[in-house]
Amino acid sequence: MTLRALLAHRRCDRISGFLIFFLVVFAPWAFGSVRPGAIWTVNVVCYLLGGLWVAKWLLRAGRESPPDRPSCAAGKPLLARLADGLMVALTAGLLGFCFFSALNARAVYQPFEMVFDYRDYIAWLPHSYDRANTWDALTRYVALACFFWSLRDWLAGADAEDTRSERESDRHAGVTLVPRRLKNLVTVAGVNGALIAVEGIVQRVSGTPKPLWLLEMSVNRDALAQFGPFGYRSNAAQFFNLLWPVLLGLWWTLAREARRRFPSRTDPRRHRHHWLLLPVAAMVVGAFFTSSRGGAFVTLGCLALAAFVMFVGVRHRHASVKFGVMLLFGTLLCLGLYFGWDQLGERLSDTRGGLVTREAIYDTARQMAREHPWFGVGPGAFEYVFQLYRSSPDEYWPRQLHNDWLETLVTFGWSGSLMLLLAMFVAVTRWIAPGNPSVDWRFAALTCVSIVGVLVHARFDYPMQVYSVLLLTMMLFSILFSVSRRAS
Repeated sequence: MTLRALLAHRRCDRISGFLIFFLVVFAPWAFGSVRPGAIWTVNVVCYLLGGLWVAKWLLRAGRESPPDRPSCAAGKPLLARLADGLMVALTAGLLGFCFFSALNARAVYQPFEMVFDYRDYIAWLPHSYDRANTWDALTRYVALACFFWSLRDWLAGADAEDTRSERESDRHAGVTLVPRRLKNLVTVAGVNGALIAVEGIVQRVSGTPKPLWLLEMSVNRDALAQFGPFGYRSNAAQFFNLLWPVLLGLWWTLAREARRRFPSRTDPRRHRHHWLLLPVAAMVVGAFFTSSRGGAFVTLGCLALAAFVMFVGVRHRHASVKFGVMLLFGTLLCLGLYFGWDQLGERLSDTRGGLVTREAIYDTARQMAREHPWFGVGPGAFEYVFQLYRSSPDEYWPRQLHNDWLETLVTFGWSGSLMLLLAMFVAVTRWIAPGNPSVDWRFAALTCVSIVGVLVHARFDYPMQVYSVLLLTMMLFSILFSVSRRAS
């Protein structure tokens, strides 16, 4: 690359990093990014990231890779190229599905008159029964695609510290187990999540019904129904359960890295990463303190899965190390139950009643899915189309289905849902193929624990309808798609 192109590439890369960190911090604090102003702010920043990603790609096109991209210099293996190509095709397919659904709309909903204006359409192409909401959904999905690919491109860049570690590989073979950019990103996201947990606990103790003491909610006005900046307690629990296993994986990886880099047990640099356990504990406590029943069950399941992964990782270590793992997870569980059981226990006594209510609307939604099996009713069209399938005007009319798996089937049909499932599978399994910056398997495994947790949440709630939670989920998928396993 010419010097001018190289400087421009580095400038775009630095701006991309700043915008990524801004999104990670801003999205949850902006009341979960569920209000129109916050949604458009996130969209605009994601579009800027997409533009910077295209600019960097054009600067690299037809030229030698810049020196801060050693992973781009060598040709990628065939398996890696196939995975990357398939993900590009699936991204284009999902966005094209939404675009044609809006362009080929079956109806336009008039919210003030509460009527559908039906239009001519092509039945064998994707279509929507609510053109306006489908266009709105498309703007968010394009923004998420820009975020996914720009984050992947940014993580592919090797910082000076990583490049220096590669040059010193003869003396410190395998020391760097996680790239510095990835370490900084996960650390900032984890600390931000811990601050939200602490603020939510203080807000809950104060008894205010206003998130962040600022916003008066139109629904869920009870102080116990909210937590921190989130207007719905379950969304806060979903956010915490997405973050703390990843941060725990980073702590574990850094502990292994420190043992190799600093063999002396008395070296203070060997123990400086242990402060990461504090935000992990804060988010586990926060997940229980939200009093979300689903959040508590998923937290318990994630603790069990994370403990299993850690025991597999230390199976050859001394018994004292295994005892330390037991002590760690026992402490996290006890802290969560001690601080959060009072309010959570009361809500657990009414778990069956809540499930019965939701199963009733699930039955109605299943009828929608049966009548629109291939293309669904259109992305974003669930809310207004649901009223047509109610058995009576008195039946509950939800804005979200509280079951993202079923709502996706209703809105995208089998064709869109299968593309989405395949995209998630490719993102998770891309780690197996070489060709990207490598990470330790322990970090990747605990990141998968976070994703499993939010997918379980999605069976009984709507994490994917909350922009900040969806953005964080996309970040984890992009991370797994951006890294590769370390050679044994």
